[in-house]
Amino acid sequence: RALTGSVRYIVSAPPVTCSYSWVTQTSGTTSLLYSVKAVSNLIGWASGAAGTIRRTIDGGATWTNGNPNPGVITGDVYNIEAIDANTAWCTTSPGATFIYKTTNGGTNWVQVYTIAGGFINAIKMTSPTVGIATGDVLAGVWLILGTTNGGTNWTQINVGGSFFLTALSFIDMNTGWVSGGPLKIMKTTNNGVNWVSQSDYTTYTYSSIHMANANTGFAADYFQRIVKTTNG
Repeated sequence: RALTGSVRYIVSAPPVTCSYSWVTQTSGTTSLLYSVKAVSNLIGWASGAAGTIRRTIDGGATWTNGNPNPGVITGDVYNIEAIDANTAWCTTSPGATFIYKTTNGGTNWVQVYTIAGGFINAIKMTSPTVGIATGDVLAGVWLILGTTNGGTNWTQINVGGSFFLTALSFIDMNTGWVSGGPLKIMKTTNNGVNWVSQSDYTTYTYSSIHMANANTGFAADYFQRIVKTTNG
């Protein structure tokens, strides 16, 4: 808006055209990939069938073997979490549920947790030391695990609830949400010690959730529905 003498006029900007494109990456493996974690615009991890783990440090231009010394990890790697090019955690379920950790870029992996049965769907580290893992119902209760020492030890931090958990999203060390089914979104403000049920919109099971900040977030269900919150 500009002012010339006593004449005021408005110049309208043309509509913005957004252009997005996807470029195929050469993963270096023919195995099915189940999970990907982008640490930065350069560093990323991916995981998949039969102990497959891939790592990039150049924005995906090349992917190298993140499990070059197999034997510790042999099952399908369903979820991977990482905080840098060296430190990562992953979960497998070959007859039991395991969590593994590496501190040297995948050259070596150490088993840090196991439990008979169960299935861990997601691992989220809210800091280099604090993290939460969630999974399917085991023995009639949630499988929610917590760590306060960088994933060296994991303990069950909540025994309530009888539905499976499929995804989680944390915005800081204390505040996070989990989604699952049937018809559940739960919120914690004390790093998973207590959970409160959130109001929902859909009548289906949520498969994914992501909070951009303390108020705004999205969740998706298995029938292509997306719901949004603007009040936490």
